[in-house]
Amino acid sequence: MNARDRDGEGRARSARPRDGLGRPLAYGEPGVERQPEGVVRTPAETVAEAQRLLDAGMPFHAHEVFEDAWK
Repeated sequence: MNARDRDGEGRARSARPRDGLGRPLAYGEPGVERQPEGVVRTPAETVAEAQRLLDAGMPFHAHEVFEDAWK
């Protein structure tokens, strides 16, 4: 069994690249840059950034923006 990818704090993470919808691609394939984690935003900034990403056809990234707000 392969060891799982982990972040610096030991949480499971997938190092596989992702497409614009967040679907995993094969290792070595070019992917879309991931949304940065841990960005502190006001509720209005969160909604505005998520809407911008949705309008750009990036629903997975918009979800990540909301997930940051929930943490």
